[in-house]
Amino acid sequence: MKDSIITIDYFLNGKKQEHTVSPGITLLDMLHQKHKSFGTKKGCKEGDCGACTVAIGGWVNGSFIYQAIASCIYPAIKLHGKHLITIEGLAEVSSLHLIQEKIVNNHGVQCGYCTPGISMSLFCLFAMKALPSEREISLALEGNICRCTGYEGIREAGRAIVEKLQNNPEDWESEILPSFAKDVEEKLHDLSLAHSPKIMFQQVVSKNESAPIANYHVPETLEDLFSLLKDLDNSTIIAGGTDLYVGINAGRTKIENLVDISLIEDLTMIEIGKDLIRFGSQVSISSLIENTELLSIYPAFRTVGYQVASLQIRNAATIAGNIANASPIGDFSVLLLALKASVEIKGVEGRRLISLSDFFINYKETALKKGEIITAVEIPVNLNLKVHFEKSSKRNAVDIASVNSCFAADFKNGEILSCRFAFGGIAPTPVSIYDTDELLGKTLNDQIILAFANRIKEKFPVISDIRGSKEFRTLLIRNHIIKHFNHLMKMTEEAIR
Repeated sequence: MKDSIITIDYFLNGKKQEHTVSPGITLLDMLHQKHKSFGTKKGCKEGDCGACTVAIGGWVNGSFIYQAIASCIYPAIKLHGKHLITIEGLAEVSSLHLIQEKIVNNHGVQCGYCTPGISMSLFCLFAMKALPSEREISLALEGNICRCTGYEGIREAGRAIVEKLQNNPEDWESEILPSFAKDVEEKLHDLSLAHSPKIMFQQVVSKNESAPIANYHVPETLEDLFSLLKDLDNSTIIAGGTDLYVGINAGRTKIENLVDISLIEDLTMIEIGKDLIRFGSQVSISSLIENTELLSIYPAFRTVGYQVASLQIRNAATIAGNIANASPIGDFSVLLLALKASVEIKGVEGRRLISLSDFFINYKETALKKGEIITAVEIPVNLNLKVHFEKSSKRNAVDIASVNSCFAADFKNGEILSCRFAFGGIAPTPVSIYDTDELLGKTLNDQIILAFANRIKEKFPVISDIRGSKEFRTLLIRNHIIKHFNHLMKMTEEAIR
């Protein structure tokens, strides 16, 4: 039997590292087991609580970017060619870092277990922007749970950091970035470490049956990928891996061959054309929802994105992964269905383009065949569309919905020329609603809207589960439709004024 031996090169708090890692180990476990760095805490092991947040820096399109990452579901192998900063590297030996100082001074610490993760989330925010807004501070902290409910003190700490930097803008980098940071940036740029990890395979006498992953593969081109997939009998493909590693941590997922597509450059493009938007399957959620050109056409991408998981997850997860996961409640799935998106699929047998509505077959079942991957998502451009997203969940963000939905309408002079709905959480797959003829050419009023909503809520054999009964979800379908139309009418009234 052959198992992987993987060697990675990276920097940890300014110091060069080179060592082997096992295929399935997470960054959090590597910090604890290899480096004995226990400042990064283990909490939920699902990427939800933020206690394990670290900063990962790397070169992206000519700029050095620091991102907050949930290390408990981040494969350690992905650290190759990056700079990892943990809470141990934030401060000088003799004094607290500015972020730590302001958290202490503003009573943002109670039991302290969550504080390292909170500190690293704030570090990534301020490392990329000296004077973030109150909204940006809140967004950066959405993925950090404080069980002692010290949120107001933490927010006050963020405000205090802004005030300090406002008064001394020339000290921004020296106050935020550790002294070793710039040196590491230059070394990573000069050494060009962002190539594939060194992966070898060795014959072993007895395989460790408890290991969650036997072999980890990192192809650098699509040609290499399809050649690899052709030879492998059993393979699982990841981009960000944020969903897969939850199952691995829980002990319910074991994989013989994990294929990581994150180094394939052909999958990283974002192309905004006059008639078509196209982005690769390796584009992270964060990259897409911060793309100003995309948002100028469909601002709903940011609305949806800010309600998907937390910043730590969005920095690693991809929209293509969200689609391929085939969750019946995927937030981006309903947005893309409403926008009539298609997915480009490639494999050993060639390329095909299918509509997203045909991609979902059944619960967790898609049109992907063996040896195929999603390579890109394509969305037609319609500048006349009004798009609105609704999500019913217990929390405003970092939560899974009971029901989510999206409405896209071509609306002119008070009349609907075309419209389309998509719903998640009501069936085994996300669903589209096409039969809207009774609305076309009509001037909307409460009677028309209510009649349509009541018809649609009876259209599907709605599911029941832990997040809501059939009756509750049926009511939400009706309410969502009414909210969508109310939003559309409000937008129209504002445009007229």
